[in-house]
Amino acid sequence: MTQIEGTPGVTQAAVSCGPLPGWVEHAPPAVPSESSAARFFDNGVCRLLSESQVNLCMPERQWHFRRVQKVLTRAGAEHVSHFGVEFDPAYERVEVHHVRIVRDGQIVEHARAEAFQMFRRETNLEMLMLNGRLTASLLIPDVRIGDLVETALTVTGSNPALKDKLAGWVVFDDFQPFYQYRHRQLRPIDRQIACRPFNGPPAAAITLANGVEEARWALENPARREIEEYAVPWQPRAPMLQFSEFSAWSEVSRLFAPYYASADIPEGLAGEIDRLAEQFPDPAVRAVEWLRFVQRELRYFALSFGEGGLVPRDLASIWSSRFGDCKDAAQLYVAGARRLGLEACAALISTIYGMGLPDFLPASDLFNHCIVRLRLKGRSYWLDPTCPEQSGQLAVLPQVHSGWALPLSGEADALERMGPDEPVQQVNIEDEVEFGPKPDSPAKLTRQVEYYSGSADAVRHRFANAGSDDYEKEQLKDLQAMWPRAHRTGAIDVRDDPADNCLTVILHYEIPDCWKAEGKLLSFQIHDLLVAGALGALKSVDRKGDILLGGPRKLSHRMTLGMPRKWGGEGWNHGAEADGLSFFNRLRVEGRTLINDRAITVSNWSIPAAGASDYARVVEAMHTNVLNIMARKRFGRIASVASGGIGLNFGTAWLVWIGIMVLATILRAVVPR
Repeated sequence: MTQIEGTPGVTQAAVSCGPLPGWVEHAPPAVPSESSAARFFDNGVCRLLSESQVNLCMPERQWHFRRVQKVLTRAGAEHVSHFGVEFDPAYERVEVHHVRIVRDGQIVEHARAEAFQMFRRETNLEMLMLNGRLTASLLIPDVRIGDLVETALTVTGSNPALKDKLAGWVVFDDFQPFYQYRHRQLRPIDRQIACRPFNGPPAAAITLANGVEEARWALENPARREIEEYAVPWQPRAPMLQFSEFSAWSEVSRLFAPYYASADIPEGLAGEIDRLAEQFPDPAVRAVEWLRFVQRELRYFALSFGEGGLVPRDLASIWSSRFGDCKDAAQLYVAGARRLGLEACAALISTIYGMGLPDFLPASDLFNHCIVRLRLKGRSYWLDPTCPEQSGQLAVLPQVHSGWALPLSGEADALERMGPDEPVQQVNIEDEVEFGPKPDSPAKLTRQVEYYSGSADAVRHRFANAGSDDYEKEQLKDLQAMWPRAHRTGAIDVRDDPADNCLTVILHYEIPDCWKAEGKLLSFQIHDLLVAGALGALKSVDRKGDILLGGPRKLSHRMTLGMPRKWGGEGWNHGAEADGLSFFNRLRVEGRTLINDRAITVSNWSIPAAGASDYARVVEAMHTNVLNIMARKRFGRIASVASGGIGLNFGTAWLVWIGIMVLATILRAVVPR
């Protein structure tokens, strides 16, 4: 047996080769007709069969997987010639039964234990996650066009932290479909396992014999669907089945809550907590200062070996190493908060299914993140100790919002809605442009960017770790996209109000060639990227799934233009609305000053598919994002045209740094680490 490098105690025997288990049944794959086969072509192969079987009647759970694909092109041969299976050696064993080629009726079998290579790839290492999972890899030799390639394997075992409770999914993928899907489940009739269908999967054929229920699902020749852009992640889109052995959310809570009940706080850590208690008698201040302490002292790194993928480490290990993942950070915060006299518990959330959790069966596998619920004066606060250090009093502290959470406390027996849902201002830009009297007079631009809440934390963290040079370059690049000779005329001015969690950045520019010739007239254009980049356009308004908005927020941009003389025109007041979405674009003319206000307010997380036309209308109005000022030259000076010459142009909503930063900040609040 060969030792797997870097994984103590794990040997090549974790993967073996052998015959099919006695309980597994194989039937030949069906072949699509010539008229329907094209729907199942992808990467040079025709996907024929995807099959899974699970046996819950044995001392250890077994999952069996089988795939059959036909090679159509040389690229397809390259695609299927690599066979790999990933598993956790701490509690899973893999037996490979077939890695075979069927050619002209002849079978060539390549499943031999010595042919496999073991790799510890750690695909999430760049995300500071180490899980110890292994990949058994085999390069299948001599794969040719026309070959059928069949693989079959069985995985034995389950994470011991789940106490053998089943939670899983079977998906009949109709976006990249196989011609045929099969699933088979064997369970003792006294073992209660619920099944919830989504999107019209096939019905089960059920038989009972000798105290065992056998259920079979089969789907053949499914219609292929295209993925819709901006689809909400919490709505299952393909036909699928959810299985769960948890009868209620309280069962999930009771399973994990004991792991976060430790009060065995190391002496050094206890001293730090007591120091905070003495320094900050107010409970709200204590809660925030303790949160910042954990965020500051505990760096993020996940050691998710075996059970560690689901449960935290002990407090002594967390504190001595000064690193941990979300579970460790929640464990540390909760222990310290309770010593400080605060009511706190860990809480499980889902950054994928969170908004739709009540629509699913209670299950452990829906959650992918652990945070903290703090209860103070009858209100819940949702805190993430893995975030970079946050600013603001508790009332304005950016909270995690991912729909619904499952608190891990003794009294919690149901999901709890997270909040609040009120839109919070994230970014506001104030541009002031002052024009000179002549066409070749440079314009002076002062840009003030105000960041609030999570956006302020993100920019503050960026400046602290990388300085402001790149920020200034990106801002200048934005301006030079329209005015190539624009340049800075002063140093960046950063004003921070950490108590209210507001960060203001002020920049000064000169624009030498601000006026462009448009026939006999002159044109000045200034664009908005912040509001215009907040939402994307749909390819089609004919859709089935809801449209993702990204969470409640406000973004606004004011442009104040000081013209050389009194300007003509009456301004405008445009707006567009959809369900949970409001946009306005207003222009006021006040003597020689033009003021353009643009703002988007998002109140919902999504828009129903039926509202796609309204959404498209709002986005189109947002993307008309270039303010165009027309002028004429009179006696060598700038003068207004007779009608005022103020208009709006359709501009590309470039996702430059502002749009990216705002979206990243929103997603950080919605989808934390």
